[in-house]
Amino acid sequence: MSSSKQKISAAIPFENETVDEIRSREYRRTCSLDVIEQLLPTGLLELLQSCWSERAMRPSSRYVLKLIKKLEQQ
Repeated sequence: MSSSKQKISAAIPFENETVDEIRSREYRRTCSLDVIEQLLPTGLLELLQSCWSERAMRPSSRYVLKLIKKLEQQ
C-alpha cells in the first residue's frame, strides 16, 4: 500500500484523515478542523484557517508568528 493511501494513526488532530486529505488545501478549505473552538484563544482558529488559503490570501510567516505571540500575551 502506498504511503499516500495509508491512514494516519494517532496524528491528532488529523487522526481520521488520509495523507492526501491532510496535504490538500482544497480539502482543508472545505472541511473544518476537528477542534473545540471554545478551547482555543480568540482569533487562533481564524489564523489556522487563513494559513490554508490560496497563496495570495495567506498571511506571511512573520505575521503568523507576531499574532501567535500577541495571542500568548492575552
